[in-house]
Amino acid sequence: MALGGIISGVFGLRSITIVQTDPMPDLPPGASVALRLAARAKAVAMVATSIDLPGKWRADTVYTQTHTRKREVTSHPVENGFRISDHSRQLPVTLAFRGVVSDTPVDLFSGLISQVSLATLRSRSLEAKAKLDAWFAAGEPLYCATSIGVYPSMILESYAITRDEASGGAIEFDLSLTEIRIASEVLANALVDDAALLSGAGPVTNGGTLPMAPA
Repeated sequence: MALGGIISGVFGLRSITIVQTDPMPDLPPGASVALRLAARAKAVAMVATSIDLPGKWRADTVYTQTHTRKREVTSHPVENGFRISDHSRQLPVTLAFRGVVSDTPVDLFSGLISQVSLATLRSRSLEAKAKLDAWFAAGEPLYCATSIGVYPSMILESYAITRDEASGGAIEFDLSLTEIRIASEVLANALVDDAALLSGAGPVTNGGTLPMAPA
């Protein structure tokens, strides 16, 4: 999507932001250009800035990020012992990140953030951990934006939090996210029920008919 390119362009090289819902709303086909530009600007501001918002998780520094795409090739053996490959399918994208969330981040507003945290007795690192805990428990799709790609439908598969004497007021994290694909399933009722079949298959509640013999 075009939004992905914009976000990646303004992101720092070591950035990752996870948002609880897709920041770009589904606009109607007839939406005006001004409305589309406003929605896009709002989405970029939400994802690519350091502003702390509900439903948003942002790392201060990411040491490494690994983006993995795979295809599975199916095969079956034949009589002479060889395996014939005749099909492949794309597996879900997986993401892995290692980085830090600090109580005193080093950025343009670090001084202000530190003072607010001390004044309100907030801990940014513990709040970041609490968001991960809540998202992992909920198991709902997340929107993940990085410096080299944007992924609109990911699930938090696993994470590990580390704090030691060297990290001070910060946590180190290892995150693993996997792409999920949501398919809608439509269940259709049978054209006739058992009673209708026994009575000659007349019209049933859904309006279907099934003659027992050609008319």
